[in-house]
Amino acid sequence: MITVAEAAQAYLLAAVAEVERHGRRVWWAAYEPRPVENAQPVYAWFMALDGDVAQFDFGLRYHGKADDLVPEGFGDFTLFIGGSKRDLSDLYASIDEEDPDEPDLRPELYTDDGHPLRFVLRLPQDGPGPDWTALPGVHLRCYVEETLVDVNDPDQECPCGRISRDADGRLLPLTPYDFMAVYQPAA
Repeated sequence: MITVAEAAQAYLLAAVAEVERHGRRVWWAAYEPRPVENAQPVYAWFMALDGDVAQFDFGLRYHGKADDLVPEGFGDFTLFIGGSKRDLSDLYASIDEEDPDEPDLRPELYTDDGHPLRFVLRLPQDGPGPDWTALPGVHLRCYVEETLVDVNDPDQECPCGRISRDADGRLLPLTPYDFMAVYQPAA
């Protein structure tokens, strides 16, 4: 037997694998924990598909108590995508399995001086990698405000406060719950 939280995490990983099997690239990160008393437990993540094409909340509601134990492979959750009850197939239904669409890698965003940017990845990233907030030319795009911030410009911040700076203009560390899109100058 496993906890409901472990079952929800296993469901998420299986869902990500299934969506990727259908030709989509998936990024996900956990929400900051927000326990709700006297309610059915909801396990939620930030999720994005194919780079920066679609971003939404991915939530699983369990109809029981958070401290219940369930069998391995348990999947009796109500799925919410972007706040609405949905089916997992909604994440890949528009893709033809025989010829999946390639993600659109053309630049969509531009720097303040007009240079095109290309999507690189989502933070937090899986595994070790470069400190994207320290590389020249990198821009971060906030999940909440969708504000584009040049990490090297000490005056740029996001209005929501997720991308902010200290008094000397240095970027403050991101938390594991700051779901940012990373862009670099396009070649």
